[in-house]
Amino acid sequence: MQKFIKRFQEWIGLKEKIDISSAKLPAFREREIWMSYLGENVGFEMSGRNSNFHRPVIVLHKFNQKLFFAIPTSTKIKPNNQFYIPFIYKGKQYSALISQMRVLDAKRLHYRKGIMSPQDFDIVKQAFLDIFIKK
Repeated sequence: MQKFIKRFQEWIGLKEKIDISSAKLPAFREREIWMSYLGENVGFEMSGRNSNFHRPVIVLHKFNQKLFFAIPTSTKIKPNNQFYIPFIYKGKQYSALISQMRVLDAKRLHYRKGIMSPQDFDIVKQAFLDIFIKK
């Protein structure tokens, strides 16, 4: 079994800088994909990678200028898994990790990668609704 080295202290330092930053909050919209500071998280929670603890996320729902509902993405594809919803972005296949969705502050947004196709966004959104909204 592979053991992952957690970088909590490194993340805490960056997290503090992100939180106290006086930089203007980025403008964002639903369907966009952003590189976000997801941090170092506990157990099997999705963490960011590299020195910025980055992970691409889909803006699923914008609550206001400061908060949004995010779905992290991965290049790992798991066919027939209701929590890994496949989509194509710039000719490459990704998965929207529905089980890792969370509310994020706009301060976590680093830079915009692009925007999903309306068709793929609708598939991801419907998968979310099918799982988490009781009919």
